[in-house]
Amino acid sequence: MLVFENWELKTDGQILARQYDHLSRTLTVSGAPEGWDWQLLVRAGENFDVIDLSPIEGGVGVVLTEDQLSVSGYY
Repeated sequence: MLVFENWELKTDGQILARQYDHLSRTLTVSGAPEGWDWQLLVRAGENFDVIDLSPIEGGVGVVLTEDQLSVSGYY
């Protein structure tokens, strides 16, 4: 889980997902203000992706797919 606080994203340092965790991990951002469209911009090495976040219980989030986690490395 990521926490949105004072326009900053924070985490507790736990592993959020592993490569190829297809449809088995939900990324949740808690504390995001309502009324906005949220996207998560991620990069691993030279690879860039835009992940749309939707309202879910506890904030906004997405169920991660193998396409979003297909590249090894730090995001």
